[in-house]
Amino acid sequence: MFIFFVVPILTTLIAPLSGIIVFTTKLIAKFVPPLRKWTTPFLLFVGTILLLVGIITNPCCIPFECVKSLILQADPLGLFNRITYQPFSLFNYLISDCRTLGVCVIVGALSIFATRFTPDNLLLHYESRKESKRQHLSKIDRVSKSNQLCFGVSGAGKTAYLSRMVQDTLETDPQSCIIVVDGKGSTEKYSIYDNLTKISAQFNKPLVLLNGTTNDNLGGCIYDFLDGITTPDSAKDMVMSLIVDPTVEQSSGSEHYKVMTESYILAVIRFMMNHAIDVTLSNVLQLLYPNNLKSVIDSIENVDLSERDELLQRIDNTWNDVKSNVEKLRMFLDGQGNNIFVGDGTQERFNIRSAYKSGAIVLVLADEMSMPSLSQKLVNLVSMDIRSLVAGRLTGTIDLDKHCYCIYDEFTSYVSALPTVRSIYARCRSAEVSLTLATQSASDIIGLGAGWFDSIINTCDRFVVFRQNGQESPEACANLFGTELHVTTTARSSDFDFTGEASNTADRVFIVHPDVIRNLRNNYGILFDKKIRKLQYFKNQFID
Repeated sequence: MFIFFVVPILTTLIAPLSGIIVFTTKLIAKFVPPLRKWTTPFLLFVGTILLLVGIITNPCCIPFECVKSLILQADPLGLFNRITYQPFSLFNYLISDCRTLGVCVIVGALSIFATRFTPDNLLLHYESRKESKRQHLSKIDRVSKSNQLCFGVSGAGKTAYLSRMVQDTLETDPQSCIIVVDGKGSTEKYSIYDNLTKISAQFNKPLVLLNGTTNDNLGGCIYDFLDGITTPDSAKDMVMSLIVDPTVEQSSGSEHYKVMTESYILAVIRFMMNHAIDVTLSNVLQLLYPNNLKSVIDSIENVDLSERDELLQRIDNTWNDVKSNVEKLRMFLDGQGNNIFVGDGTQERFNIRSAYKSGAIVLVLADEMSMPSLSQKLVNLVSMDIRSLVAGRLTGTIDLDKHCYCIYDEFTSYVSALPTVRSIYARCRSAEVSLTLATQSASDIIGLGAGWFDSIINTCDRFVVFRQNGQESPEACANLFGTELHVTTTARSSDFDFTGEASNTADRVFIVHPDVIRNLRNNYGILFDKKIRKLQYFKNQFID
């Protein structure tokens, strides 16, 4: 091996042009990576041509007499026997003899090729080839009727995978309902919004957009989440989610005011349902004010006197305690919530249950960066609506005529919705609803505490992992894939000589090492299905 490092230096002294050719080619390959694999074949081709030209033309251009004997002794084929020497000149020294140039270029090419066979490079080459074979498997099955967990840092390929999963799902099950909650709320090219717009046109399925961003040009539908709710308690919980969440609860007073508000809203909604008053968010807000409620009570002829007295007494006893929360709800609807929950009366109205019946694609854009308070409320409300759908399918009030696929991207950003998402995740399979949770890294779920990670892992059937950074996340993902038994043979030596004895040690090693996960290239991922214990390496396929 050593000769391949020394000979090019010595031959460059004899034929400087050969060194220029070799090093120029190497320099070009360094800055133009696609040419790198052609460096050695190109130099071998050039060296062979120069050697043939030199043999045919038989020029006499070798400048050093002192090299003559060395060349003749090392020339068993007699290629250089007819050489005659001319007086030294710089030109002759630079161009040398074509035969010498050819030999030097060939030796230079071989030296470059030989440097690849160091132990380190051989190991890297082997791992690279092994990884390449893994990542070029046949097309994976992205359609899953099981719960799924997806990890991927920004740019690793998570969004492309989720988008392609929706496309593959509709190709397999065109009647299904797709619900996507996008925690980034992005609309640029190749975003979930851009991809779902193309998929909607491809399959001629309606795309229902719930626009929780600052971009009013996107339009969007009105979210009439109370439509179809038949129980006062469910309607009350949904309205309360717009008043109380972790970001507002700290400034909304004590638990006493929260309980009083719930009781007051429940009484008003029950009154509306008993007397066939349309339960919409706007109507509920109007009747929460005492004067409006008293006016409606007086206008209804069949109001029972006991019911009337109870409502009036509740107004007198609780209004001062609930007034601040009602005002917060009014300000919310007059401000950033108006476009989503009220609108101008011309937009289409929908909720998750109505979208399911029509088999639509629902996209919820929640801009957590620009509107954190609104996005928290919106995702929590949509999650409660999905939970209502799951409950209806479990109890038989909603038909099981189509499958429903729900996707939460960046779900760990929405603290207020996490308890609802967790309950959906635990029960949705029985209702034939598939839930996919996606986030940046495993550390995001571990950081939630309260046994979140173990709970999600035990409920999940499929894991999709793209590149993970740091130390904790790659190891957590590697643990998802599990370990296997590995036997290591250790040879014994004495005074630098092998004794012929050896011992075997049983140990457990990762099926997928954390370093493999840490070094995944963009748009390359690993899919693991617990049910069939199948591990697949794949490359993303993009939406056209």
